[in-house]
Amino acid sequence: MGNLAVVIAAGLVFWTKTAWPDLVVAVIISGLFLQSAWSIIRDARADLREARSLSAA
Repeated sequence: MGNLAVVIAAGLVFWTKTAWPDLVVAVIISGLFLQSAWSIIRDARADLREARSLSAA
């Protein structure tokens, strides 16, 4: 899906002669990656808390 968006953005950049389509796609893709990374960090922290509570018991 991301690759298709990049290809479409490239076509729009060529057609419009501006960088805006590429920048919009870049912001959207980076937002998705940041959301995914935050979810992984949140899950890892929860796992660490659970492991600490089990080892303390």
